[in-house]
Order: sequence, then C-alpha cells, then structure tokens
Amino acid sequence: MNATPPLLRLALAALLIPAAGHGQAWRSTLYPENWQRPDESASFYNDKLIQDFSFAGYRRGEEQVPAVTGPLFNVTDYGADPSGASDSTTAIQAAINAAGTAGGGVVLLPAGEFRVSPQGSNTFSLRISRSNIVLRGAGTAQTFLLNTSTNMRGKAVIQVSPTSVTSGAAVPISSGLSGPTRRIPVANAAAFSPGDFVRLEWQFTPEWIAEHLQQTWWSETSRPADARYLREVLAVHPAEGWIEVDAPTRYSMLPRDNPRVTRRSGLLTGVGIESLSIGNLQHPGTTWAENDYSVEGRAAYDVHGSWLIRMQHVRDGWIRRVHSRQAAANTSSGCHLLSNGILLLDSFRITLRDCAMRRAQYGGGGGNGYMYRLQYANECLLDDCIADFSRHGFVLSHAGTSGNVFLECEDRNTARATGATGSYTTSGSGSDNHMHFSHSNLWDRCHAHDSFWTAHHRTTSGTVPHGLTSAHSVYWNSTGSGTRYTTIVRSEQARYGYVIGTSGSRSGATNPTGGNTAPADHLEGIGLGATLEPASLYLDQLSRRLVPQVMLNGTPVRFPENTFTVEASLVLDGQPLAAPPTLDWQLVSAPPGARHLATATSSATGRAFTVSRPGTYTVAAGTAVDGVPVSGEVQIDVSPPAAGSGITDHSPEADSYVRGGTENQLTNYGSAPELLIKDSGALQVHREAFMRFNLSGIPAQEILNATLHLHFNGTDTAATGRTSVVADPDGWGELTIHYANRPTLQNAVVGEWSPPSQDWLVLNAAHVVPSQLSGDGRITFRHQILTQPSQPVYAIASRENPTASRRPFLRITRPVPTLDEWLARNGLEAHERGPLDDPDEDDLANLIEAWLGTDPSRPDAAALSRVGISDDGFQLHLTMNAAPPGGLIYFIESSDTLAPGTWQLTPAVAWEADGPETGGRIPMVARIPADPTATRRFYRVQVELP
Repeated sequence: MNATPPLLRLALAALLIPAAGHGQAWRSTLYPENWQRPDESASFYNDKLIQDFSFAGYRRGEEQVPAVTGPLFNVTDYGADPSGASDSTTAIQAAINAAGTAGGGVVLLPAGEFRVSPQGSNTFSLRISRSNIVLRGAGTAQTFLLNTSTNMRGKAVIQVSPTSVTSGAAVPISSGLSGPTRRIPVANAAAFSPGDFVRLEWQFTPEWIAEHLQQTWWSETSRPADARYLREVLAVHPAEGWIEVDAPTRYSMLPRDNPRVTRRSGLLTGVGIESLSIGNLQHPGTTWAENDYSVEGRAAYDVHGSWLIRMQHVRDGWIRRVHSRQAAANTSSGCHLLSNGILLLDSFRITLRDCAMRRAQYGGGGGNGYMYRLQYANECLLDDCIADFSRHGFVLSHAGTSGNVFLECEDRNTARATGATGSYTTSGSGSDNHMHFSHSNLWDRCHAHDSFWTAHHRTTSGTVPHGLTSAHSVYWNSTGSGTRYTTIVRSEQARYGYVIGTSGSRSGATNPTGGNTAPADHLEGIGLGATLEPASLYLDQLSRRLVPQVMLNGTPVRFPENTFTVEASLVLDGQPLAAPPTLDWQLVSAPPGARHLATATSSATGRAFTVSRPGTYTVAAGTAVDGVPVSGEVQIDVSPPAAGSGITDHSPEADSYVRGGTENQLTNYGSAPELLIKDSGALQVHREAFMRFNLSGIPAQEILNATLHLHFNGTDTAATGRTSVVADPDGWGELTIHYANRPTLQNAVVGEWSPPSQDWLVLNAAHVVPSQLSGDGRITFRHQILTQPSQPVYAIASRENPTASRRPFLRITRPVPTLDEWLARNGLEAHERGPLDDPDEDDLANLIEAWLGTDPSRPDAAALSRVGISDDGFQLHLTMNAAPPGGLIYFIESSDTLAPGTWQLTPAVAWEADGPETGGRIPMVARIPADPTATRRFYRVQVELP
C-alpha cells in the first residue's frame, strides 16, 4: 500500500472533531458508518448520494502545504521600503522576478508597510508568473501590503497567473457517465500520459436544458459557458480505451452533451501567499449607487471588479494566514478593500487557510463586495476562512465549479454603515452558489452570523441569467447566530441537494422547489447538528481515504443466544488491506452489572464475546500501521428473550383417523403419516379424523386467541368439511381408537370449511378452547367431510408426518405475565412471591419454577434435566416454560473446580427445541462446544430477571 506520511496521519487524527453536547449522537441516513464512495453505478439524475469530497486542497490533501525554506529573496535587498514612505512596487516585483529566474524560492516581506500600485497599463500591482514562488510576510500583524491606487477597475493587487496556457485537441468521451467516476472512457487514450493535466468539459445542450426545465437558458445567447473540471491523469490504458483521473466527476456527462477531454499545459504550481495583511487605500469619491459601477467617471466605476488577490490557471497552490486590513489613512468606517477579496479562477487543488477578508468600500451590483469567489475552480479547500461586511461572503459561480470544500468558514455581517467618503453595502446577501450551475460542493461546519448560506434558483438575474445554481451540494453541520435571520441555509438545487445537521441560536433551513427544482432537497437533523456524527464530513472522508480504518462488524443476538462475534478488517480508501498481525480488543461499555467473557475465534481477526445481560455493548479493536495507532468501534445489541408476543405452538399429543365398514371398523390408524377423511354415503369408505391437545397448566382466562393449523394434501377443493370439538372425556388412545369406539358426542362446532389445495387450513378456535380447560385440560378435535361431489379422499398431515413443517399445531396467544402475576396465578400469596422464595420447599426458588414452568406451590418430582455427551461437546437437556414470565434471562456457566469465584460464562451455547410442547412446557437442548483443554468441567444454568 502507499503509506500516508505519518505526520499527515497524525494531523488528521488531531483534526477529527467529536460531536459536542450531551444529546443522543446520530448519523445521517445518507452517510452510515459503513458508507462507501458512490461510483459510476450511481446516477446524479436519479439518486440521493453523498459524494467523496476528500480530494480538495493542495495535492488532494495527501500532503501538507509545504513550509518552503528557501532560497530567500528579501525585498529590502531590492530596494523595497518597509516604512511605507515610498512606493515599493518595482523593488518587490524585482525580487519576485529573481525568484522566478532561480527556479523558485521565498520572496520575503519583513515587518513593515509596503506601498504598491499598478505600473503603467498593468492590470495588477504585483504578479507571480512562475511556479514555486512563495510570497511571505512576517505575520498578519507585522507585514502590510497597501495598494495606494484607487483606479483599480478590473485590476488586482496581487496577480498569480502564468504568461500563457495552452490546450490540446479535444478527445471525445466515448460513453456516458451517469455517476461519480475517476475512470473516463475516451476515444483515444493514447493521446494522454500519466501526469498530464486535463480539462473535462460538457455543454448545456437543448436536451440538457429541457430535462432540467431551465427555460431561462433556452436561447443560445443566454446559455452558460460549458462546464469544466480540471483533473490530473494518474493512469492510461490505451488498449481498453480509458484514462484515470485524480478526482471523481461531479455530474452526469452524457454523449448528447458533447463530453470531451482536453490536455492543459502551462499551469503554475507550488505558488503561495502567506503571513501578511493586504488592503486598499480608500477611494475619495461619493457615487456608490447600485448601478454606478457601469457609469464612467463615478467612484463605483473606478473600483468595479477589483481584487486583492487574483489566482488564475494555478494548481497545487495556497494562500494562508492572509488578512485584509484597514489603511491608517482610511476614514470610511473601517474600509479594508475597494471591492473584492480573493478570486480563484480556472484553478484547482488550491488551499486557503486562516484567511480573513473584510469591509468592502463598494458592494453594488455587477459583482462587487465579494470576499471570496471561486469561478471555474475545482477541488479547492477553504479552511477556517472569514468573510465579514460584504455583499456576498463566499461565492461560487459558473458551471463546473465543483468539488470545493468550505471547512469551518464563517460569513459575518456585523455592521452596515455609510461612511463619509464611501459607501458600504447596506445589507449583506449571504454566501451563495451564485450562478450557472456551480454544483457538487461541500459547506462543512460553517457558521453564519447575521447571514446565511444558499443555493437557490436565481431566475433571470444577470446578463446571462444566473438561473439554476447547483445540484448535489451538501451543507453539513451548519451553525448560526445573530438576530437578522432565522433561516441559515436555503437549498433549492436540481435533482437533490442536502442540508444535514444545523444548530446554534439560529438553525432554520428551507428546501423550496422554485425554478422547477423538484423534488425537494434532503433536510435532516435540523436543530440537531451538535450531536451529528461525524462532526466534519470532509475530515472523516479524508481520514477514510488516507488513514487505514479498522472496520468492525458484528451481528446482534437475542437471549438465550448470548455470544456474539465481531470480525475486524483493515481498510484503506474502501479497499481491504492485509490483516494486521495483532489486534488489541476491548469491551468499551456494557450494561450495568453485566459480565462478559472474550474468547478467540478460528479467524485471526475475530473475537467472540459472551455476555450475561441484555443491552448494548461497545467493542473496540486497534492496531498500529506504520507506527500510527488506528482503531474502530462497533455497538452490538443483545436483546432480551422474545416474550412480548405470548404465542406458543402446541403439537397434538395424539391423532388418528378411523374407517367404517365390516373389514375396517376395528382397524387402528394411529401411526399413519396422514389423517384421511371422506364421506361418500357408503359406510365401508367413510373416514374421519381425531386429534387431541394437552393444554393443562394454561388457565382459561389467559387465552387471548387460539388457531388450529392443518396442512392438506389434495387437489379437489369442492367439498364441505366440518371441524368440531368432541365432548369429554378425552381418554381415547392414539393406538386403540377405531371406528367402533370413536367418540361421537359433539360439544361445539369450530367451523365449516372447504379443503385447501396443497396448503394450510387455519381455523379460529378461540371460542371453543377456553371451555375445555376447566376439566382435564385436554381438547379433542373431530374432522369430517359433509359433502363431496367428486368423492375423493382428503389427507391431513398427522403428527407422525415425515415432513415436520406440515405437522398440525394449535397456536395459543396468551398475555405475558410478570413474575409476580405468574406466581399469583399459581396460588401463591403476596408474601411468598419473592424471586428467591421457595414456598413448596423443593429447593427450587420461585424464579427457577417460573423458568421451568413447574408448580411453585407444591414439590415437582419431574426430572428437570439430563446430560448427554457427544464427540463435539455436551448436550444439556431441560424441559422449561414455553413462555416464561417477563422474558427471564438464562445462560450456561461452567467451572472446573466448583469453587466459589471460578464460575464463568460458557461461550457459543446453542439452544434448540428438542420436542413438541406439552402442557405449556417444551423440551430444550443446550449444545455446549467441547473444550479440549479441560480435564473435567461442571455446568449450571443461571436464571436472572431482566
């Protein structure tokens, strides 16, 4: 495996954020513990899916942003003035150019104020046009880069872009891609090589527009430009016709939309801006109306579309610890910058960390007052960045701007005021997916103070209608505060969008369907974000991809089965790795008072846990990979015995059929596998059947329902049959009954019926069973045919039928009593009903009597158990209560000495029914695995209250 650098893995471990608060932790239904990255089998058009956003940022997050050490180019050595008394533009640019000539390095701005301005016709004050150059200050409070020109229309203080970028010939994508994939089928894979940088593109065709119901883009002159995804080629397979890229596609790419791949050359890489503050000298003008940006000669016109930093055609770059700052000469209510902050344009895998952009002098129309804008930018990471006092804090625009992650960013609109010599925007409009389908982005643990996050349909706003702004973007664990907005997230995306977890003093979210964006987006956990797990989606996905995960799986069990097995696997990026040599296992939590026994299994990566109480158990396993500890947890639910239904199935204690006629009237058929019934009017062929059930021990008042289940084997269903109850006594013998001595006195009719064909007949017997329990507790049913046009013989499976699943049974439904109720019904006074009392002095406490189903009011001489020995272990046979009160817990313990303190739980005991139920009691067998290490072993059954 490609091991993740240990420092990065340790950093990831430190970044994983636990959910806060004391509420019940929860996970999204779309992101379970065993979440797998969606692939090409999914559909962006039809499926709800959480994509893998872990590819964002410098080098896909697989490497930390580097701390470049040199060579150093100190700008003061080139004549820059840190006192701010003179312009330093030419000197700083000379240091930048020298670093470029040297193949890269650190251009160092020491503490001080450095004044710059665009020179001549330049659209920038400073420009980095070569790779591997880092512009570094001494800190945001020490180094201040001040742009003194106020005529900055369309200009940037710092421009980071190459002198030229070239594109190769477009190669068609050869088949449609419906879901996220890194493997791209192309018409000519040989046109590419590993290490190439490419752009995947598709068009907004009329078919696409019609499918998405976006009429605002119907005219060719009002359509957005093509969608663009920048990627790196990792592998090429010319024979099979595909290339593999570094990050998945972010929306469906269908043949009719002209999908294609184009090689891109000339992108800058390894460039960074860090540890400084930057600002503009304020404009002295007074014309700042909404549309003044388009009127030449007005102040708003001069500052329109200006930026502090514009980064274009860059890959694997960074901006960190860069803040906007107010110039000392600025009097206009704290103005930091003229219009906009940072622009990422046609760039990918860029990391912005610990940046703060605040207070635009102009926030009018046309694209002003934006603190951060990502346009045709892919897989970028904005981490811990702040936007304050803006028209829009964070903006995504244009098709294909996707895969970007905003991690713990904050949009604030703390104050709105009009300065003496300039105008701030009077009302912020939140952070948004601004226009032209900038889809599949993640807002993770972001905060809005007096602001909000939105991806809504913007209808006809803009020269090219902004229209549909997003699909499949995720707002994860958003928080809000302030007084201006109750709703902090609005999601109105195509196909699906996702708002998962919100919290804070403002935590509302909405999912309207304006602009033909139905179905409504996915809202989940609104107001419950404080306990959402994982707290950060991006960090969890990055950890899953880069750090091996110990994945634990186990199956819940129900008493009397009380041993569960947990299997561990080591997984990296969804793929299994070789099993570690050792795993450290731990039972992290268990119900109060529970005991447990952990034993090895035949699997090197498994562990069996035998427990004594129902409830939830948390098991953990850990190991080390390349010296870095990794671990996983799983919760296993152990349920109490199933006692809530009170349903028991009783087999007949005897059944037989009889046949008339001289030759057969004395013949017994008690051992026959089928009970035959027929009535043709001729005595010699007449047959009827009898079956008797023993329900002694079941009080009549406890019968809630009773159904008789008979399985027929035949094809003719035209007859009319009758089942009735035979009057007492019920003493006929299964092997002695015949036609001449059969009971014929009818007590009650159960029902008349037509024989089913090869199927079950179920008769409601609730109205006849209770009356039969007052005598000997037995009930006999008589089955007859009354009319049968075609005169066939009908066969009912008997209790001796070789197919056990067809044998007859009587299903009784009873209420499940508490232990005290059960003891009361058995005649015990209140003072005798303690679980450990033994009123009949037979050395069986009431708890044991209830579990066995024996009479607690008198000694019971019936055999309680017997032990058998087989080649594969012991067999402990018991007859117990078929429906013990309150679901009593029972399990096996063992000892090799009988000494106190040596009894321990016996693992992997299998409990099975060992015969039909009779009189409310059922034979059971507990199969105990052999222990080859034991020379002797004693076993006992432990019974407990839940």
